[in-house]
Parts: sequence; structure tokens; C-alpha cells
Amino acid sequence: MGSQFLIKFALDRITTIQESKKKFVSNKSIDFSEYFENNVSVTLSNAGVVQDIVLKVSNILFLNIQTNPIHGLQKLKKHVLSNALITLEVIPNYELESLILSKGAGVEILYPKSLCDKSKNGSK
Repeated sequence: MGSQFLIKFALDRITTIQESKKKFVSNKSIDFSEYFENNVSVTLSNAGVVQDIVLKVSNILFLNIQTNPIHGLQKLKKHVLSNALITLEVIPNYELESLILSKGAGVEILYPKSLCDKSKNGSK
């Protein structure tokens, strides 16, 4: 059999379905309860590596981000009078960047530098 890979489709974008003549082969190699654990949304790079993301959040947004976390693995690292530092152990992807950028100036990416630079270039 040729190379196998995983394809994800957005269900709301499927317009037609037709029966396949291929025999169904049950998944025995991917544990989906863990597959998306370190991911925001469903876009997952095959080369994706979990990274520690450090965000500086203004106190104005902190309560919102605390009660509506960016990700389930979000942790409070430090909280002072003017801001909070939170960490995420996730695989950086487009959806994460978009979510962070949607918070506006109240959230700043401190680490990793590559994501910080990318968000600065993307927000111009």
C-alpha cells in the first residue's frame, strides 16, 4: 500500500457525499484523544512541535482570558498589578496566531521569538 496520511475536512464545507467502493479500514495508529491535545483548532502541521508560548496579558483582558482560556493547557505564570504572564504548551499554528491577534494590544507574545516576530509582521 502507498504512503498514508491524515486529511481533516471542515464538516460545514462538505457539499456532497457519495459512497466509496473502498473497504473501510479502522484507525489503529492514531489516538485522537491525544492527537489534538496540544493544538488550537484542527490545523495541525505534520512537523508541528509543542512549544512553550509565553504571553503578557493586560489586566483589562486577563479576567476574560482566565475565564475563557485560549487553550485548556493555559497556565498562569505570574500576575502583578498591571498584567499577567500566561503560558501555553501548544503547537503554533495559524489559528493560534489569529486568536492571539484578535485580542489586540492587550496581549503581547513574549516567547518564542519566532512567533513573536511572525505576529508583529502579520499585524502590519
